[in-house]
Amino acid sequence: MKTILSPLVQNLLPVYLSLAAIRTLATIALKKRILQSELVDIRGSGAYEHIKELISQSFVERKRQSDGRSYWLTLSEKFH
Repeated sequence: MKTILSPLVQNLLPVYLSLAAIRTLATIALKKRILQSELVDIRGSGAYEHIKELISQSFVERKRQSDGRSYWLTLSEKFH
């Protein structure tokens, strides 16, 4: 079934994300809003690269935490 639907999905939404980046995106989606430092604790240090990838493809938005050094990560309109 996956191989049948793959070309259709690629036509509708041509996204080039690694499996690890997709898992990181899923973690953000489950939490709705998460601190980058918390995400790195959950997904490991490779999450920094995943975050860059997700931001560059406009799936995630990042805003500086007002009372700390980390960033808040939220889903973008493109994700929804």
